[in-house]
Amino acid sequence: MIYTIGGAEVVWTAQVEMYDPKSDHWTQIAPLPTARGAVGAAAAFGRIYAIGGAHNTGEYATVEEYNPATDEWRRVADLPATRAGAGVCTTRGKVYAVGGFVGRDDRFRAVDTLFEYDAQRDVWTERAPLPKPRSFVTAVSVGGRVFAIGGTDDGSGVWDSMLDTVEEYNPLTDTWTATAPLPCAVYGASAVAIGSTIYVVLGWTAKGFVSRVFKYDTGLSPST
Repeated sequence: MIYTIGGAEVVWTAQVEMYDPKSDHWTQIAPLPTARGAVGAAAAFGRIYAIGGAHNTGEYATVEEYNPATDEWRRVADLPATRAGAGVCTTRGKVYAVGGFVGRDDRFRAVDTLFEYDAQRDVWTERAPLPKPRSFVTAVSVGGRVFAIGGTDDGSGVWDSMLDTVEEYNPLTDTWTATAPLPCAVYGASAVAIGSTIYVVLGWTAKGFVSRVFKYDTGLSPST
């Protein structure tokens, strides 16, 4: 199943919907306890985690866990600090929240933090920071590594602050390494890994929305 969680258009929403690819059908399921946009989401151990996000009152440190078997949400350990617009993914049984922004009323600030969540212990740990602060960064995992893709070093997403940077995080050594950059600067993109290859889809560029898909072969074994 595929899940869409929260967001904002005219108002912030707690709505959650589930898509079944076999039946080509969307179903509205239990809403988030906390309405928010710019929220990160990742799956681990059969649960879905909604991480951080923003509302008109500011950012949240809130983390909520969804159980598909019971269609219920519950509050779990908060992030170490409020975050919105973070990139979120799972690898080696841990959930990672990469970068993001803090601030409100057009006074946003991108951050460089990396938070690691152990769902079995319900504990967050701060790990090695990104080499450069960025928000609306896309995170995806391949071969036991975390890839931080694009983003903006200004929390408000100003055009001239967008990044083509791609960096790879190794949880075993707690280190970041620069890899091949994107063909153009982009933020707010979606990404998925199939095998050893990452596909980056859509997002914002200096010319507005981009309709291209970028492909990157990591060379890593996808089974790690």
